[in-house]
Amino acid sequence: MRFATVILALVLLLLLLAESAVAKSERIVSLNLCADQILLELAEPEHIAALSFVARDPYLSYHAAEAERFPVVRGSADEVLLLHPDLVLAGTMSTRATVNLLRRLDVPVLELPVAQSLADVREQIREVGAAIGEAVRAEALLAALDARLAALAPPVGAWRPVAAVYQTNGHTIGAPSLIDDLLGQAGLINLAPRVGLGVGGYLSLERLLAADPDVLLMERYWPGAASLGQTLLRHPALQHAIAQRPTLFVPSRLWICGGEFLAEAVAFLADAARAALDVNDGEAP
Repeated sequence: MRFATVILALVLLLLLLAESAVAKSERIVSLNLCADQILLELAEPEHIAALSFVARDPYLSYHAAEAERFPVVRGSADEVLLLHPDLVLAGTMSTRATVNLLRRLDVPVLELPVAQSLADVREQIREVGAAIGEAVRAEALLAALDARLAALAPPVGAWRPVAAVYQTNGHTIGAPSLIDDLLGQAGLINLAPRVGLGVGGYLSLERLLAADPDVLLMERYWPGAASLGQTLLRHPALQHAIAQRPTLFVPSRLWICGGEFLAEAVAFLADAARAALDVNDGEAP
């Protein structure tokens, strides 16, 4: 253990020496929710010129309260250019016209793909850290995340309850995906791959009830939102199923993006695994 600590200290020292030779980005603009989260965990506040407007949404953004301190943009090229950024963070699935124009104008852009695993999250944190001159801080954040995840790891050989993620219109999350990885970290088995669904798909209520998962994981949505897609979630048969097994309402902000807060998501999900075991009087069914 002491040897590992020494090695980590040496790595951080080498990164610090390398980082001292790299100029930090002074004006960073983020156009993507998940880039917002990483940027807020790594960058000095004075170096953040703007975040995406979604960064302030408390239902989607873990750091929504902190994001209130910064200007926001909706993703148009003109509003970004007016901020004179020396680095723009974007997602590979959004703001394509803006990204293409910024690149034609030689504005540095770092694009982050959708993270499909904790390994992807770690890579993106390191990539952003290197791009903004905060590699040491990125490694420290990852060390803290890994330590928290190690403390939450289920015992070897422990029973792993089957969990169903059930969202608006019966949408569920399969694999590979960040959510699937988080379920595994928490000691849960994702139902979706077991019933032949890939990264995402729709699970009928009948199929869900027939699968009889040990745990239901449902997302909380905007209070009072008028959505036909949510009527399924109020179906009497689903409400009966909720009453018969551990059900957790997972805040979207905990698991749709990457950051040190993912340890909180795993802790939340681990509570569901323990609840399923309690239902069976401490023994696997």
